[in-house]
Amino acid sequence: MGRKLRTNLPLLPEQLKPKWPSLKEFRTQDDRVKNNDKINFDRRHQDHSLLPIPDDRAVWITNEKSQPTPGSMIQPAGAPCSYIVTLEEGGQSRRNRQNLNVIPENPKTLTGQEEVTQQRQPSDPHACKDNAECTKTGTTITPRSITGASS
Repeated sequence: MGRKLRTNLPLLPEQLKPKWPSLKEFRTQDDRVKNNDKINFDRRHQDHSLLPIPDDRAVWITNEKSQPTPGSMIQPAGAPCSYIVTLEEGGQSRRNRQNLNVIPENPKTLTGQEEVTQQRQPSDPHACKDNAECTKTGTTITPRSITGASS
């Protein structure tokens, strides 16, 4: 085998020949490990597939260098995940799907959130018990009594 053995125990020549692992088992285990690595990588890097954008839909075009620009979808371009967009400023632009955010047709109003915020506020913030303080949210804080030091 090309090196000096460190054992003085006699061995049969069949025991000195290496045994190769089963190629099927190796491939199934290797595929399983690679699949787990892909799942963990995608989860860690927040990988997700983007849905296609229907025609004539309002979109925001995001760029790293400038503010988002409003526009509307015209049609998909020849390359996958590419779209031709009409800008509100005038002109057309070809953008990747990652740079396009669809504007919802019915944007939600903030009136429901304001009502919830108003309900959480205490009705009377000064209604605290004797020898206690209240926070802005209405939580009562009672001071701890100081006991004498133990000897």
